Amino acid sequence: MADVKIRKNIQQCRLVILNIKKTFRDLQSGRKSWSDILREDKQLVEAPKVCVFCGATENLVWEHIVPRSLHINDRCPACDHLQGIHNQVWCCALCNARKSTKGLYAFFAEFSGDPDGDFFDFIPALLEKKYLKTIHFCHECAGTLTAGDLDGDGSLTVLDLDEVVRRHVAARGG
Repeated sequence: MADVKIRKNIQQCRLVILNIKKTFRDLQSGRKSWSDILREDKQLVEAPKVCVFCGATENLVWEHIVPRSLHINDRCPACDHLQGIHNQVWCCALCNARKSTKGLYAFFAEFSGDPDGDFFDFIPALLEKKYLKTIHFCHECAGTLTAGDLDGDGSLTVLDLDEVVRRHVAARGG
């Protein structure tokens, strides 16, 4: 019974990764385009005011999903994609401190306690949509949209999306 559940989870993980890769290729080729970020901003305003990571309702602060200390080039400090509301969600002070300058997927891998498991199942849809749209622009600026295995672990995973964050925040000592 447990083996069937594990196989089913593995299949679901593969489908999620394949969907992300297909969407990326469709965006890259122009077959798809990003929806207006305003839709996610509206969803954020209409959503309950709780920590997007743990659900806490006290000590909330604005969290920049992609760290605002990211510095790919000299435009980053004034980039609306990075500095604006499009890249922010409500977060409790504790989760804000825990996430610090990590990328979203790296944080959830650590937060779930199962970095090789299905940690991405815990990511709220609104949070992931806002992250993917913002990180897309960051990869565009970094020239890494067509790069493959950015973190050098030998496989293409969602953690490669976070690599631009790790590289360009770490370079500043962020």
